[in-house]
Amino acid sequence: MKKILLSAFKWTDKKFGGLDILVNNAGVAFVAPIIDSKTEEYRRVIDTNLMAPAIPAREAIKSMKKRNACGHIINISRRPRPPRRERRVVSDSYRLKPLRWSS
Repeated sequence: MKKILLSAFKWTDKKFGGLDILVNNAGVAFVAPIIDSKTEEYRRVIDTNLMAPAIPAREAIKSMKKRNACGHIINISRRPRPPRRERRVVSDSYRLKPLRWSS
């Protein structure tokens, strides 16, 4: 994936002289008990939710700084919803309780 992203930025530099706007819109959710989770699932979530927006942002900033351009990076995000069958269980486990301060 990294090679594809980097080659896209090189092409953009050659074709258009640089990049002024980047829109990051990637994200995945993984809902499962930790004991049943596989390392590959964690890697997929980290690669998609962290690395996929970070690498293009870095390259976009390099492009903008090199040309002293004033550009924009837009990160689109949403709160992932668990699958329908798991919503009740997940929402019950995250129910907020009032805080009480002791003196």
